[in-house]
Amino acid sequence: MDYSQLSDFEINKLVANATGTQVEETYQFVNGGEDIADHMSGIVLMRKITSNRKHWKLYDPCNNASDAWPIIQDNFISIIFDEDVNEPPQNAWCKAITKTGESHYGGEKEPIKTAMIAFLMKVNKCTFCDGNGFIQIDHGQDIGIEHKACPKCEGKCYVHP
Repeated sequence: MDYSQLSDFEINKLVANATGTQVEETYQFVNGGEDIADHMSGIVLMRKITSNRKHWKLYDPCNNASDAWPIIQDNFISIIFDEDVNEPPQNAWCKAITKTGESHYGGEKEPIKTAMIAFLMKVNKCTFCDGNGFIQIDHGQDIGIEHKACPKCEGKCYVHP
């Protein structure tokens, strides 16, 4: 799956599912306008922070460090920035990489989202082919090694969207 094509909302939902965080989809309301539609900014994910139904918190690990940091820390995700010295920067990027090697390049203005994509790549990696999309079958010295699409992910794991 190519996570970079997903919206922040879709990535947040996948992260919540992967971490077991219970969230609910709801409309976020803002002030202004005469019509009810003018008050809605869209569907967001909310997480209860106490047993009181009134205490909800926006869940946005793509943009909120307080939601993302425990995931980054628990999964040993490193965020590395481009060292482009040009003014203005020519190819500004950041890279998030997990301890087990899953990495994703993203825009320098989205380091937390980049880390969440690397996290999803880690947790959704096919364990049968170890994310390669194929398996090797050794038929011995006379025939050699055959490469076949992984029967579990059918070659469609995160490396091969």
